Amino acid sequence: MTNECPGDVVSPTGAIADLTYKIINDGLISYTPTWTTSVTGCPITYEIRRVLADLSEITLTAFETAVLTFDSTDGSLDINTSDKALDGEVWTIKLFKRSTYGTQPTMDGIYQFDLTLIDPCWHSTLVAAVMPNAFTWDLWQSESMTGAAM
Repeated sequence: MTNECPGDVVSPTGAIADLTYKIINDGLISYTPTWTTSVTGCPITYEIRRVLADLSEITLTAFETAVLTFDSTDGSLDINTSDKALDGEVWTIKLFKRSTYGTQPTMDGIYQFDLTLIDPCWHSTLVAAVMPNAFTWDLWQSESMTGAAM
């Protein structure tokens, strides 16, 4: 560790937009976020948390890891599920790279986004059937096609 590591600043190089994930339809979605650090060579860790409504943070449960696959070696994240029971769930996800010996609030470079899981069948917009104004049926042609006699 270098003497500068406590002051290391970790910054995300982009953002992850909030995502509405259509269960089954969307399939695998992958993110490979990137960060910069102000001090080269400081030890780092990659972490993922779920932010609850009261703003507390928890590690992912087995329920959530069935949907989210996180790689702690590079901070990448895969999202994939076919579980329609998740319809309507909204999870706030926080991915971050942490400078292990950092002591400042800037020791964490954070990507935070909302993941909304929906069953597209329940969220489809239904429209009334449109019938033609006039319809003509040729009864004679129908019978000749079926071989029926009058």
